[in-house]
Amino acid sequence: STWGTDSRTFGQMLTLREVLLNLVFSLYVPMTILGSAIRMVELTLPLYLLSMGASESIVGLVVASGPLGKIFTSIPAGAFTARFGERTSVVLGTTISAFGAFCVSLAKSPAQIAFFHFISGMGFAATNVGRQSFVSATVGKQFRGKVSHILDK
Repeated sequence: STWGTDSRTFGQMLTLREVLLNLVFSLYVPMTILGSAIRMVELTLPLYLLSMGASESIVGLVVASGPLGKIFTSIPAGAFTARFGERTSVVLGTTISAFGAFCVSLAKSPAQIAFFHFISGMGFAATNVGRQSFVSATVGKQFRGKVSHILDK
């Protein structure tokens, strides 16, 4: 699936500039927004938990719940992406991640925050796997490293 892009595979007969311009709205803008939102949660979460009176060890456990969600979901997300496609994985993952982040903001206890941060991590994993699969399927080998590097910044 090429998400409505040029019928040529990116990187074959296209310059790097053309490849990057074709990916701006399909990958770079959405991933920048999602990544910024997740980073904001990760930066403010410890302070929020400490203001609730949580101990430092609880803060560490809660903050670690997001990456744990990513770890436990990456392999199933790969199977999901293979079955339903990159677009479905990215859209569903982004929705789940946004839902989890929104619920973190409404949570009243560290346990609730940990649960929803875990859910947000699961969504991010699905989004990331779908995104990497999309890049592998549509970008020529000579440009994949540069495209992925820009996405990971």
